[in-house]
Amino acid sequence: MEAQLSEDLLSNYSATARPVTNASHPVLLRVGFALNQIIDLLWTDEFLQWNASDYQGLSEIRISTAEIWMPDLTLYNDVREEERGLDQYKVTVYPNGAVYWLTPNILKTYCKLDVTYFPYDQQVCPFKFGSWSYHGFQLDVTNRSASGDTSSFVDNGEWELVDIPVRRHVVMYGCCPEPYPDVTFYIVIKRRSLYYIFNIVLPCVLISSIALVVFYLPPESGEKIALVITVLLALTVFMLLIAEIMPPQSEVVPLIGQYFIGAIVLLSLSTALTVYVMTLYHSGNHARPVPGWLRKVAFRWLATILCMRATVKRKARVHPAISEKKDQPQHNDKETSDTKQTSVWTTSNNANDHSQTTPFSNTRDEKLTDDNVTQTKGDAEETNTLLRKILHHFSALVTSMADHKAHESIETEWHIVAKIIDRLLLVLFFTMTVTLNLFFLCFRPSYEYSVD
Repeated sequence: MEAQLSEDLLSNYSATARPVTNASHPVLLRVGFALNQIIDLLWTDEFLQWNASDYQGLSEIRISTAEIWMPDLTLYNDVREEERGLDQYKVTVYPNGAVYWLTPNILKTYCKLDVTYFPYDQQVCPFKFGSWSYHGFQLDVTNRSASGDTSSFVDNGEWELVDIPVRRHVVMYGCCPEPYPDVTFYIVIKRRSLYYIFNIVLPCVLISSIALVVFYLPPESGEKIALVITVLLALTVFMLLIAEIMPPQSEVVPLIGQYFIGAIVLLSLSTALTVYVMTLYHSGNHARPVPGWLRKVAFRWLATILCMRATVKRKARVHPAISEKKDQPQHNDKETSDTKQTSVWTTSNNANDHSQTTPFSNTRDEKLTDDNVTQTKGDAEETNTLLRKILHHFSALVTSMADHKAHESIETEWHIVAKIIDRLLLVLFFTMTVTLNLFFLCFRPSYEYSVD
């Protein structure tokens, strides 16, 4: 009976004419969409009607698409280049003339990506369907439901399906006075950010946090510059990986790009400031004293704020020159040594004069000859010359020790200043790094999409 019904229905049927008895009436085409590579169409063909009782209650029949009229439903924003090849799928026809065509189809379309909040972005991709040849008075395209069918959708590891709203639009083109309706399915998808958080963001957070160790590393270690440059290079490599993942565009800077730019700026500043700290640390090598304003700011204010007063006091006990009070007048070491030299010289001269003015004893009736007197004077002058050389070397040694102690005191002052500045930068960069990381990890944009 199915063969007989098919022969009767198609005996006087024309596949090229619209299936309406009155040419002024449009064919109502209902479009459905399921996000599992399936499209279903439903329309009424007035020439494909029968009485089910005449054919033993046959309530449906399947006919090849090449034998009946088919609406030229077109995906307007289709970007496929290959042929569709859907003619092998037959349509189902019901006694009232309803034609139902369910066909699997792989659609490829384009949609503008908004990566402003990548990897927390949400995309809206439209699928616009409409007739290419018939206007609205001949083929009225409408949607079967208010949203697409997601019951057979298979979850994706990268994208989360939010919704598939459907909107019907009627467009009036300048070429024609007739309306052209279309049905647009908007696929709203949200990116799953867990992959990017664990594989890209968290390593970068840890790398940028390691940069804080630079300000805790003692300047005398000599590895501060090498450490911060290594961290900067590692973060740059991760930024290049992100650049390969994201689509190239210049309209917006993605959120993750802003994060990397902020992290690189912080690391660049930390590199420059680390060089400055090392310069302060080695400024004492030139015997240049710490300026008064810097000593006041570092030893009095910053040391109190950063809880480093104990360090300053401990160094001050070893080197009394380190004090936040007004500088006490220093004794002139050279003057002191000259005084000591004069005192010794005077004592020596007094001893010599005493030896010269002491009368020789005549108890044993022995008298000094002129040769003995001359020999005694020569010995005294030799002794005085030796004493003068010893005093000269002693004075030079005292002066050298005083200069070395003053130079060491200046170096110690610069070392403490560098450590205080280092601690200040550690606190500042810790605050900025934590703020940047928490903002990126906790940021969740609120999307309110409009598809009208």
